[in-house]
Amino acid sequence: MITVRHYRVLFALAAGLLTVGATDAWAQSYPNKPVQLVVGYPAAGASGQIARIIAPALSQALGQTVEVVDRLGQDGILAATQVAKSPGDGYTLLFTTTGMVTFHQFLHKNLPYNPQQDFAAVSLIAGVDNVLLVKPDFPGQTVADAVRMAQAAPGKMSYARVDVASTNTLAMLLLTTLTGAEINMPMTWTNVERSMQAVVDGQVDFSMQNIPAALPWIRDGRLRALATTGRARARSLPDVPTIGETIDGYRASAWFGVVAPRSTPREIVRLLNSHISRFLAQPATQALFDQVGAETIGGTPDEFEAFIQAERTKWRRVVAAANISP
Repeated sequence: MITVRHYRVLFALAAGLLTVGATDAWAQSYPNKPVQLVVGYPAAGASGQIARIIAPALSQALGQTVEVVDRLGQDGILAATQVAKSPGDGYTLLFTTTGMVTFHQFLHKNLPYNPQQDFAAVSLIAGVDNVLLVKPDFPGQTVADAVRMAQAAPGKMSYARVDVASTNTLAMLLLTTLTGAEINMPMTWTNVERSMQAVVDGQVDFSMQNIPAALPWIRDGRLRALATTGRARARSLPDVPTIGETIDGYRASAWFGVVAPRSTPREIVRLLNSHISRFLAQPATQALFDQVGAETIGGTPDEFEAFIQAERTKWRRVVAAANISP
């Protein structure tokens, strides 16, 4: 005998099937108009260049134009806010950097978006390692030497910082946090070039920069690469050891990925991820990334989400240990 309860169950099942069917149909028809990939940093920087490598590949795979939209300002906060407040329909994506979804919330007051709640991870794209730089005649030959020197003279050695809210400075803070070395950060230089020149001129002892920015200075002998910050040795500096080879648990690379508004259907997230993954798996893609000093990473949306959470936890601890407040 069919009861009222049975009708309710059948109605619920039917409603669920209709919802699934509608979502599948939406995903199958997506996209039917251009997609915006919002970037928060200048086109000449690593994020701008990598976004412009990814966008044409996604355009070809999706059969619709993927337009790179520059929304510059406030350390990428304007770009992240725009995407966080956009409809979750797959037509507005964020090309995120490390800080946008991890440490900005610890360094900026009243962040106008919630990194944990406002985004759905789509794909981790690439990483760019940092490199610890010293003068060619710096007496230490290894990062272990540098740490011992800093430990022997607390606060006497110094680092040229450009911005606290950057993976470069946080990479240096992670080094001091893990080793207990006290390294002075006396002032903020106005740009990367001036901070590296400060090391050349002997104003400070160390600089930490993204490898692409530092390579010309290393190759022409103005600066010496003491160690890099990635999990493995950098392809562009294969003879330079990583800090992690000496200090357990150390890893501090800049990375880039794609996220969408949190309400974006899972089917669209998976579709975007599959296209990006296929592109990243092509040998020619790494050759393109080599031109900007980046290395392909990839992975599933769930893996990217877990990675973001781990990075957020790491940088929260580093900021707290350094007593940095917004």
